[in-house]
Amino acid sequence: MAVRMLIQRVPPPVWLGGIVAGSFVTLALGSTAMAQPVVFADELHYSAAGERLGAGDPPVSTYGYGLAYPLLIAPLYAFLPGPPEAYAAIKLVNGALFSLAALPAYALARRGARPGFALVAALLTVLIPARTTSYLVLTESLAYVLFLAAALL
Repeated sequence: MAVRMLIQRVPPPVWLGGIVAGSFVTLALGSTAMAQPVVFADELHYSAAGERLGAGDPPVSTYGYGLAYPLLIAPLYAFLPGPPEAYAAIKLVNGALFSLAALPAYALARRGARPGFALVAALLTVLIPARTTSYLVLTESLAYVLFLAAALL
């Protein structure tokens, strides 16, 4: 009973911040296990597009993939010393994006559930097995948070 009282004393935004921060820390630590691209074709394609955009090349219409993700990672290639540093930073950005998906998930769940259940929904949102895609230079982290945010509309 004392544990329940303690849990209820902490406001939901604090728990939500803890979920986002905890998710980010675990994803950041996990991303260190991937030292180089694993899904070669896609990761190299997105990396090359981000690097070209970071170098100031204009976006090309024949790119064949969406431009949102390369535009997101381009500043990392532009401002960091080299591709290895940019690759590590991209994985951190992916972890942050994936972790931030807890926010729209919580807001969606609050439309029909009490705060405690909405927090569980937010936690489950960042605990799905697909979270490991944030270790890769792929669009999934950006798409995940954007999809949940769009569902709020």
